[in-house]
Amino acid sequence: MNFTVKLLTGTGPGSLLERAELRDTVRTLFEGDAETALFYFAGHGHIDEAGGYLLTSDSKSGDDGLALNDVLAFANQSKTQNKVVILDSCHSGIAGAMQQATAVTALTDGLTILTASTAEQYASESAGSGVFTTLLVDALNGAASNLVCALESVERI
Repeated sequence: MNFTVKLLTGTGPGSLLERAELRDTVRTLFEGDAETALFYFAGHGHIDEAGGYLLTSDSKSGDDGLALNDVLAFANQSKTQNKVVILDSCHSGIAGAMQQATAVTALTDGLTILTASTAEQYASESAGSGVFTTLLVDALNGAASNLVCALESVERI
């Protein structure tokens, strides 16, 4: 199986990721009818009474980020068979429990969401990397199949 990867990073003043670019990229990702589409976000998250947000470089306040409602709407409306959304950000767990969910943002068949935190939690970092992402990468590299390797990964963090 071949995948096309589009990497967007906002690493500093010379490399910004704006909300409009992230939103357009997520919409484009889920427009096709591929077998699998995967959206992975590591960064800042925000939650308020209207829902959850992924914050981009141009965010001035939490609610001007990309709404998780939009991400879920794009994924749920997609003809792609398997849609995977992985979020390593604070409060990302609200994506699976949207209290004000509509038919468009409810979780549908073929959609999997993995989050670093519940709606109420902050996502942790260690040594400049997200703990969730570090453990996920270690698991994908084989640590999940070996208890000793998994314990070494946790101890390292």
